[in-house]
Amino acid sequence: MKEYEALFSKSNTAIETRKELRKMFDRVCAKADELILLNRFSVADLKSYLDKSEGKVIEKTMRADDTFSYWAALGASKEKVKTCATRAVFNQAYKDRHTTMVPNFKGLIHAGNRRRLNALTVEEVLRLWEYWLAAPDKQSKYARAVGRWLLLYCLNGMNTIDMAKLVWTEKATTTQKYPQFVFIRSKIDRANKPIGKQLDETSVPIIPQLRQLLDVYASPYSPGELVFPDIFLNAVTDEQKAIRVHDFNRRISKNIKDVCESLGIQSVTPQYARNSFISALAHHGVMTAYIDYAVGHATSEVSALLAGYISNVTPAMMQAFNEKIFIVPPI
Repeated sequence: MKEYEALFSKSNTAIETRKELRKMFDRVCAKADELILLNRFSVADLKSYLDKSEGKVIEKTMRADDTFSYWAALGASKEKVKTCATRAVFNQAYKDRHTTMVPNFKGLIHAGNRRRLNALTVEEVLRLWEYWLAAPDKQSKYARAVGRWLLLYCLNGMNTIDMAKLVWTEKATTTQKYPQFVFIRSKIDRANKPIGKQLDETSVPIIPQLRQLLDVYASPYSPGELVFPDIFLNAVTDEQKAIRVHDFNRRISKNIKDVCESLGIQSVTPQYARNSFISALAHHGVMTAYIDYAVGHATSEVSALLAGYISNVTPAMMQAFNEKIFIVPPI
């Protein structure tokens, strides 16, 4: 994704290399569309096409580590985790209309079992929380990285793009008995919804720990304004915003690594926050329907079947559920 973003950035860095990359990118997209249309797409076939003389990546025209050399190597790789990159690039290319269709990755590219392992226990989260509380300077790079990760965790395991889009509403004021943020998950927002169908909103209870973090890192309360304007900063286009989010996540991952090592827990990335939130509620026995709702699984069969249950979940119940993410589950 970093290579993909660089391909369409406005930077003048390596402009000649980018010209060559764009030629190959367009060629790969066209071939991918053709293979998908013929129901013959596979990473191996795409690699085979790239290896042909008409589209071969050579050192004279490309850097050895450019996107398409990476794709080619990926096709022969046995590392399942890396195959997620191919999926991500295709999805982004489709979103930006550089390609007209996306392969059906089910059964084609293994997602691997990394996701189920990418979660901290509540005990480990509490170590990060205690580290943050004890930090004398909450704006230092390490405390800030931990604080940002904890924000994502408290925000129902929200991803960074949704965190960047979050706005203040009257429901989030301290005067509310059970204050909440309300947001529409960007993944749902991007989906092809039938005209007139209301997008699914998710409520995020502002538990005491989240309020403490907001007091340090959020903007002053102002209805309609971004809660975390520093994420997008001056970015205007979707491309610029994507780069800002990427850099934001990169800084968290880089700086929190040393903290995790010092605390004796596994290193985390922003993506761990979502799985850690889900894991915490699940270990407390919270109903799957609420967990699905909380993290924005709007199309989940479980949530659909238990929609009546969700409609009866009060703000007080949501608050009680979410406060469990800082309580060690019973054995």
